Amino acid sequence: MTEQLLRMMPVGVSDWRRIQRGDKFYVDKTPILSKLVKGLDKIFIARPRRMGKTTFISMLEELFTNGDKNFVGTAIYGQWPEKDTYPVINLNFMEIHGMAMEVENQKHKDWASTQSYADSFTHTLRNSLKIAFMQGGFFQAEEINNKCANFGDFLQNLAAISKEQDLVFLIDEWDFPLSINLDDEDRFKAILVILRKFYIWLRTLKNIRFIFVTGIMRYHETSLFTGKDIQDISMELRWSNLMGVTEDELTLSYEPYIEIAAERLQCSKAELVAKLKRHYDGFCFDDQAQTKLYCPFSLNKFFEAVALDNLPNELPVFGDYWMKCADALSALGYLLQSRKIDLPQMLALKEQDVTLTYDELSEPQYFSQVQILPLLVEAGYLSIKEVIPPAPDSDDELSFRCGITNLEVATDFLKAIKNHAKAKIKVSKLEGENSPLRKDLCDALEQGDIPRFCSRLNELLYDISYEAFINESEALYRAFILIYLREIFSKVREETHNSQGRSDIEVETDQGHVYVFELKLIEGGARARDLPEGTPEIDLEQVNEQCLIPAKKQMLSRGYGVNAYTHGAPVTGVVLAIGAVQRRIVAWRSLTPEGEKYDYVSSPNMINKHVAPQQA
Repeated sequence: MTEQLLRMMPVGVSDWRRIQRGDKFYVDKTPILSKLVKGLDKIFIARPRRMGKTTFISMLEELFTNGDKNFVGTAIYGQWPEKDTYPVINLNFMEIHGMAMEVENQKHKDWASTQSYADSFTHTLRNSLKIAFMQGGFFQAEEINNKCANFGDFLQNLAAISKEQDLVFLIDEWDFPLSINLDDEDRFKAILVILRKFYIWLRTLKNIRFIFVTGIMRYHETSLFTGKDIQDISMELRWSNLMGVTEDELTLSYEPYIEIAAERLQCSKAELVAKLKRHYDGFCFDDQAQTKLYCPFSLNKFFEAVALDNLPNELPVFGDYWMKCADALSALGYLLQSRKIDLPQMLALKEQDVTLTYDELSEPQYFSQVQILPLLVEAGYLSIKEVIPPAPDSDDELSFRCGITNLEVATDFLKAIKNHAKAKIKVSKLEGENSPLRKDLCDALEQGDIPRFCSRLNELLYDISYEAFINESEALYRAFILIYLREIFSKVREETHNSQGRSDIEVETDQGHVYVFELKLIEGGARARDLPEGTPEIDLEQVNEQCLIPAKKQMLSRGYGVNAYTHGAPVTGVVLAIGAVQRRIVAWRSLTPEGEKYDYVSSPNMINKHVAPQQA
């Protein structure tokens, strides 16, 4: 086709006037605006970042301030239901937090105290409110801010000077100052005190025309969600397409961009749309799992190259734009640090979805109750895939199957989980080619020295913080050991399948020797520190009969490692018995064509004092 001059993408631009003045591309979300404003007057909606919340708020601000005169060409032009204009108080709490941190950085070179941080936040919030009220025409706010030392008095004076006019409050990212401090309960509670005062004041104002609040999380301790006057529309189907891009909007609004992009990438339009769907679609928030949404930020970044008329040969790239450019990756790091995570469950999210109830996804949470999985759904890393209705005549809640949102999220999400796990279990001892522990573990497998391999691996397991042991299971230890082995060997496979079953871990050394590991978690015994030196932590014969021999039979009957064996590679099967009490490998059994061996593993206070292997 002949390429046409297309509107530039509004990447990094969320202000409606700038979009209009610059004649930038937009998806017309105004048809639903009049219904929203007519039907509701105090609203909360939870959506991830970069889904269009700030642009939507900017549109509302323009409409309430100036009417629809700057909306020529949109569906709402001539249909805006309001005849009057209103003072609009627009607050972005992500910006307020950022300004508060700048104040702190100017006062303190080191991380400031909780009280100092709270004081800076209060100061910045007051200043933001003062500016917002002055922009709304209440110039007395300057004088009030100067004379009121107390935050509560300042708020009451704001109410007094504005009581003759109905107000519109637009609050973006309301929860950001709290969510950014989920790893610091003292700071969280200090900010909570301030926000509680603010939202109690807001909810008691009589002269309110409209309140629209966006964010990610719902925190019970604030007064925002107390009572039913502010309606949470986050999971309501009729408002599900308020933000984000639907399939119909993609094919209609982006149609000329799709055509040019397909031509440049030498594929059909259908192939391009299918690939866009895999990468950027899948955000879903409604309680019927019907509306699937594309991330507008990612779409606009992808098509940005197409709209650059001075670069007619520029190719659009399927990049991970939301994860890398929306602070989504760093925000995920904060979330993982702030909550204890079930590592195997998190790593399994690539292939296995989770089930969450309606209440888990919609009810406000106290600080101590915030769970990582619902938080990941609200933040957009996971999305609703399917509704699971309760069984007939049961009292079960409505539930939802949730999984990783799309291909864009999946890659960096799993990297972030693994990086978080590495930090928690301290892989630093294995970093660098000259690491003695790394070299010893590698040499042990190359030489078939299982006792040495297990003892050195135990040094790593013994160094893990107790906080990492959540929902202790074989899967947890498999996750730990996989992370260690992948730091050393380039060829490490997890749960390798064949027609009879799947092995836990398979490792191929640089010299082509394949090790097939089967992990078994056993109960009983005692920690070495509770026993006289040299006393075995377990009964080896009992563990051999009840664990090592059955695991050996399982490996043989299910043909673990048979693919490597049939290709001529030397294969060694190794059963690792892990003590739930000891939290380390306590015994092992190896299987080779030359024979079998089994034995204790030296405890941490007996490292390198290996007992001579026993013949089976």
